Amino acid sequence: MKNERLMYSIGNVEDKFIIEAKPDATRRVKRPWAMWVSAAACLILVLSFGIFMLIPQDEGTITPADLPPMVFVNDRWFLLMIPYIGIQ
Repeated sequence: MKNERLMYSIGNVEDKFIIEAKPDATRRVKRPWAMWVSAAACLILVLSFGIFMLIPQDEGTITPADLPPMVFVNDRWFLLMIPYIGIQ
């Protein structure tokens, strides 16, 4: 019954109300500069990363790979003593 009642109500809407409810057709504003700005930003990002990778790193800094192997147990650090096995 609800479907028939809804159909009847919609069918009795005057055309002037439909025209008033129609949204205004607005044209989309084209921004050609936006494509160039995004392309320039990507280029700057790529170039800055490339330049950063070409700069020689300081050889005096200590990295975790340079430290001796250690284990943390019960709030203490223990140095692992790995025996050296040479080639004979």
